[in-house]
Amino acid sequence: MLKKIIVMAAAASAIGLAEAGSLRSSEGIQRFCNKAADDRIFDIKFRDDRAVSVCFPGQDDVDCFYSYTQGKTYLHSRPDLNNDGLPDVIVKDFRSAYGLHEVVHLMAFVQCKDKTFLQVADEMLTDLKPIRRVAKPQEFVDLRASRACYDEKLERVRTRFFRLKFDKKTFFYGPPDWDPELSDYCTDKELSLPSSTLIGPAH
Repeated sequence: MLKKIIVMAAAASAIGLAEAGSLRSSEGIQRFCNKAADDRIFDIKFRDDRAVSVCFPGQDDVDCFYSYTQGKTYLHSRPDLNNDGLPDVIVKDFRSAYGLHEVVHLMAFVQCKDKTFLQVADEMLTDLKPIRRVAKPQEFVDLRASRACYDEKLERVRTRFFRLKFDKKTFFYGPPDWDPELSDYCTDKELSLPSSTLIGPAH
């Protein structure tokens, strides 16, 4: 599963990322982009119809999972996730179907100074937005995630809201509510949780 591979890569590169220095250093995000594992750096291209291509730098479009040729990847939003003034990217991937659950594969990327993008989140969710708050320069905001899961016992969809917090050790957003068991979507544990109230205002 792509998500598990990326998270493992994130952990493996944690030491190198830590060596890059403070998030608030004068060189900013590019130092972390330079230290990141190759499978976390992407070129992202945009079309007027909101289709996006998310491929490794120099990768042929035909060989790329998230290319225009595949035609399953679209722009969700362009928030500034790390308060550095650069527009970042949240992408929706429709390559798979998830039954009666109203979820989609959502990925988040921060823009490097060299115009490539570093992946920082990868979850199966219904929606994903930054929680509006005053962030310090180059500080990552928390994300409000929602997931609408079909409950067979109730025969209806129930939506729950979670918070994703940025992990500076792995340079990746942690699982919903910092609970690894919620990384997998619509599990028995998640279905046992009550429907949520909204977590804070979002952009």
